[in-house]
Amino acid sequence: MATLAFELGLLALFSSVKTETSGQMITVPVQLHTTGKLPCGCPVSQESTISVQWYESSNSDVFVKDGEALAWWYEGDTGSSQGFGIKDDFSMVMYSVNVTNGGLYRCIVTPVDSRIRCTHDVKLIIFANPDTSPVIEYNRQTNGFNVTCSISNVFPMTFPILTTKEGNRTAFINSDGTYNTTVTNWFAANETDITIACLYSNLNFTIMSSLRIIDSDSINQNTTHTDLVLWMVWIIPIIGVLFFVVIVYAIKTALRKTIRNNTEDID
Repeated sequence: MATLAFELGLLALFSSVKTETSGQMITVPVQLHTTGKLPCGCPVSQESTISVQWYESSNSDVFVKDGEALAWWYEGDTGSSQGFGIKDDFSMVMYSVNVTNGGLYRCIVTPVDSRIRCTHDVKLIIFANPDTSPVIEYNRQTNGFNVTCSISNVFPMTFPILTTKEGNRTAFINSDGTYNTTVTNWFAANETDITIACLYSNLNFTIMSSLRIIDSDSINQNTTHTDLVLWMVWIIPIIGVLFFVVIVYAIKTALRKTIRNNTEDID
């Protein structure tokens, strides 16, 4: 009965007021699986307001009301659908947002002393950035090598970019709606001493990895960049130790010779 009375009250109220759109639509980016907050841009307070409702649009570009209110405030009483809530400043909160929550939303505010309703639209953009840098791998073949750059758990579907040239793109969708994306490119065997950079960028987030190929002929077939780096990590210190031993041996030999010559001169 209370819900029915609330709905009838809203219906009677809305039938007697006019609507005025407030300002420009704003865009709010929210990270996947976090809590999002959509501000209501109408310049009102609780003391001067009868009711506030938040609705979702069935169209992401032009508001078209889709279903019942997601959250509401009516003369101090609040209510919401599961996963939503409304704050004292009339902003709407969305808990643990998923990829389907992106879209257009509208708050409608009815003041106490006016027949003009205020409406304000908010566009929600869901995003997910990767936890790690792009992964670059290559496989050596007889006439060249394939370079692959991969990124995981991103949304929307955004591909990494090889800064050297365009590549073939593939994508795999995960259970939570995020994507694993890959770009692959072919390099001829004579393309050596090159640096391959892979860039991922979305909104204000940018991350990059790079790989330098000095001499592809010295790399065994199907050897990855990681294997080459590990080989260098071991061989360089060994060379340094051997060089140090040779230097010490040469100094000791020279000292022995000098001492022997001085002894012979004394005799």
